[in-house]
Amino acid sequence: MVWWTLETLGATAADETAVCAAITEVAAERGLSARCVPGAVAPSTWTLESHVRTLFPEHMAGPLRVNQRPGEGDRSVLARVSDHHGGRYGFGSDNPVFDLWGERETGNGVVWTQGAEVVAIASDVRASVGGDPLARASGVVIEAAGPWIRGGDPVALYLNAFDAGGHVPRCIEGIADPRCAYAWELALAYGLVDANDTPTEAFASSALWVELLRVFAADKAAADPIGVRRATFDTTLASIDGGGLDNLRTSLDALLRDVEKAHREDDVVIVLAGDHGDAPCVMHPLIDGQYICEHDQAPTEWHAAVPVYVIENGGAVDRWRDNGWLAEDGRPWSLVNLAYGLLEATGQPIPELWPEPLPAGRAESWSCEPEGPGGVIIEGDTAEWCDHNTCVAGPWRMPELNGMTSGVDDAREAGPIPWTRWFDTWCLPGGPL
Repeated sequence: MVWWTLETLGATAADETAVCAAITEVAAERGLSARCVPGAVAPSTWTLESHVRTLFPEHMAGPLRVNQRPGEGDRSVLARVSDHHGGRYGFGSDNPVFDLWGERETGNGVVWTQGAEVVAIASDVRASVGGDPLARASGVVIEAAGPWIRGGDPVALYLNAFDAGGHVPRCIEGIADPRCAYAWELALAYGLVDANDTPTEAFASSALWVELLRVFAADKAAADPIGVRRATFDTTLASIDGGGLDNLRTSLDALLRDVEKAHREDDVVIVLAGDHGDAPCVMHPLIDGQYICEHDQAPTEWHAAVPVYVIENGGAVDRWRDNGWLAEDGRPWSLVNLAYGLLEATGQPIPELWPEPLPAGRAESWSCEPEGPGGVIIEGDTAEWCDHNTCVAGPWRMPELNGMTSGVDDAREAGPIPWTRWFDTWCLPGGPL
C-alpha cells in the first residue's frame, strides 16, 4: 500500500506533459495496470493543509478544519493500514516541510511519521531536485522497502517526491530550453542575477524563484496577463520535461521491480497524486491586485485540481467508483476520498472520527494561510469562492491554454455575490492555529 505525493503537480501541468502515459508505461513494463482518474480536487493548495486533511480525514470537518498539523493522538491512514496488517511502514519525503517545527515533527515516530520504522525527510529543497532520485529521502525509503516487499511482508509507504511537479526552484537543468532561457533573461533584466552567474546554480535557489515570480507579476501581469501566465506555466512544464518525469520513471520502476521480483503484482495498491499544483500568476479570486504565482492561497482550477494515478490489479478503483467516492467521467471529487479507499482495500471500516466522504460530484478546497485565505465549494460544474469578506461564483472550468483562463476568471468578472460567511466557520479569522 503506497501513497506517493507528486509534490506541486496540478492536473493541467500533468496533462500537458503526459505524466499519465509515463506512469502507465512503467507499470505495464512490470506487469501492472495504471488508471489515470480525472477530476480530483485537493483539499488545500498549501502543502501541510492538504496532507493533514488527506492523511487524517478527521481534519476535513469541525474545529479541526483550521489545523495544519495532526495531533499526537491522531492516526494517519497509512499508520492504520500498517497497524491493521502488522506490517512494515516507511515515510520518505523530499519536502522538508514536515520537519520544520521541532522534535514533534521529526522522525521520532510521532505525528506525521508515527509508527514508521524507516524515516527520511530532506533537510533542504535543493537536495530534492536534480541528481539521482534514489539518493533522496523518498529514494532511501524505496530502497529500504525492497527487502520487505521481496520478503512477503505487508508494506505501507508514504513517499513525497518533487519530480514531475511545479515546485520552485525550476529550470535547474539550465537554459537550453527556451522556456528557461526566457526566465533567465527576466532574472537578468530585473537585476536578480548577474551575467557572470551560472544559470544552473542560480536557478537552484528557491528564494530567487519566489522573487522572480513576484517581480514579474508586478511588472507585467496587468498589461499582459496571458503572456505572464503562459511564461510562468511554461517554467513548470520545462522542469517536468527537463528531467522531472525521467526521475519519476526511475523511482517508480525501482519500486515496481521489487514487486515483480516478489510476484506480488496482484497484491499492490499504489496511489500517485498531486497534493496541489501551482497557479501561474493568476489574479486572486477574491483580492484585487493580488496575484497567485505559486500556491498556498485561495484555490483556483490551476492548483486545486490535481492528477491521480492508481496502480493495482485487484479492481480497487472500480469499487471506489461504485461506492461513489470518485468519478471517471470528469466530474469533480475529493482527493481525500482515496484515504477511505485505502482502508476499504484492506478491509477496514471507516473510523468514527472521520466524516462521511464527499460524494463524487462535490469537492471542497481551502487555505487558511494569512497571505491569501480563501476556499471553494464545487458542485458539479459550478463553484463558489469565499473568504472572510467576499464571495464570487461561476463555473468550475479547467484552464484553457490559448487564453490562459479558467472558471475563476469568469467568477471574478461577474462580481461579488451575497456573502454567506460559510468560510468563517472553516478558517478562524486570525489565521491558522
